[in-house]
Amino acid sequence: MSEELNNDIPKYLEEFLEPTRSSIEKLLAAFDGLSVETQIKLLSTIEGKRSQWEFPNITYLYKKVFLKAFESPNSYVRYLSVRNLVSIMYGDDGELNNFIAKVDKDKSSLVRSARYEIDSKHLSLGEGFFTKQTHDERLAKVRKGHLDGKSFAGALKKAAKDKYFEDTNTLIELIELLDEYLRNDYNNSGYYMEESFVVDGWIDHSEMKELKELWDIVPKLPDLAGRLLVQKLPHSSKMGRELYKNILNDLTDEQLECLLMRDDIRAEEFRKELFWRDEIPNDNEDEFMPYREFWSQASLYHFKLNEEEFARILSLPPKEQQKRLESLSQAHSLELYQYLAIIQLVTKFDTDSYDNFYIHFAKDELKKRLNQEPEFYRDEQLIKLRLYDLAYKSRNWRNFDDLVSYEELLFPFKVGDDTWRTFLAFIVAFKESKLTLEYLPRAEYEEWEEEEEEIPLEKPLASELSQLNSLISTTRDAAFQNRLALAVIAGLVLISVIF
Repeated sequence: MSEELNNDIPKYLEEFLEPTRSSIEKLLAAFDGLSVETQIKLLSTIEGKRSQWEFPNITYLYKKVFLKAFESPNSYVRYLSVRNLVSIMYGDDGELNNFIAKVDKDKSSLVRSARYEIDSKHLSLGEGFFTKQTHDERLAKVRKGHLDGKSFAGALKKAAKDKYFEDTNTLIELIELLDEYLRNDYNNSGYYMEESFVVDGWIDHSEMKELKELWDIVPKLPDLAGRLLVQKLPHSSKMGRELYKNILNDLTDEQLECLLMRDDIRAEEFRKELFWRDEIPNDNEDEFMPYREFWSQASLYHFKLNEEEFARILSLPPKEQQKRLESLSQAHSLELYQYLAIIQLVTKFDTDSYDNFYIHFAKDELKKRLNQEPEFYRDEQLIKLRLYDLAYKSRNWRNFDDLVSYEELLFPFKVGDDTWRTFLAFIVAFKESKLTLEYLPRAEYEEWEEEEEEIPLEKPLASELSQLNSLISTTRDAAFQNRLALAVIAGLVLISVIF
């Protein structure tokens, strides 16, 4: 549940909120003269107090305030009034029916529909959810309490089957309804398992079934509505994981893209399967996108390739090899050496590599990973990165006598000019040797790991400044004294001439 709003009630109004008859009477006397903003703050604060148990129970006093608010010319103030009075009057059918008759005549649809906005975890759809109820009524039901997901999914499924959402206006209403449903606090606290460690088998099982029903309805809804559910529905519950699994092969391209770009959805096997699929020709004959595939989206999160799988890419024809490598340029989970391989190979394939954004993507990912790699995994990653860099540079190792110590050790394992096979051989040689990470030279891009510090301009030391000031002062004093001595001598000479 969301935290209670801070309404910033001024000190001079706090007296109105004391749970006493006198305070409420004062509030009623002052209510009409208060600004709309202040009225809303006070009503919202009282609504919060109603949700907390108090002794003695003064709900009958709060009722007077909300009845007073119902007379307001402001629609939102009346809306707050109705939202509270319906629950306060619950149980007294006569009074409630008379009040609802007045509400139904209100000019504001927000006020009229407020009576359906019930603060409950167990709301029912009611009869004819899509056929007999207005859109405002439906919105009111889903924005406050928790509307059972299984029943909601059933109503959505029937409406879709009856082609209720084919009209543009009804489709817009559906998007608004789903968005409201997935935003309210009851659904967030129920479905999203926020900071909840309490286990209740019946409730947890029910929540899992509700979520699964909502996921299963996605392919049956219009694409936009399904896309919204894919973006926002929780993927798991306390008693179920990967609740989206049944519909993975039934999603539209746009829905599938939304699912793959969620970093909280692992789906590692499915992502791997998608990555190895062939391109699919586009039906729209788009000259800029003649094919479609999901290689980039599938590899964006929770995607790893071992040496054997990476070698599979390198065995492809050059054009397809380039496409696969470019699609991996923004992947967040590759091994460090694989980013270096992508940079070097795409540079080789693209003659105008200076402007190739895939190369820039791979460089940026490598930079981020160098700064984020966990300590327990870091050394292994850096060893492979440096060995791949050496394997790439080993193509220029020709004369054994010109090599340095670590190159001399690895030189016998060099496999011609084949960087990949040389890299694999270097890994074996390194494991069999007594070398450590510190023995290997840092790779070219590894320098990014340390941020360059700005070197401040050198400033004269304090002692040097003091000496300089002293010298200037001494020189100035000496010059003044010399001028004074010359003036005295000149005066004496002039006197002697005169006399």
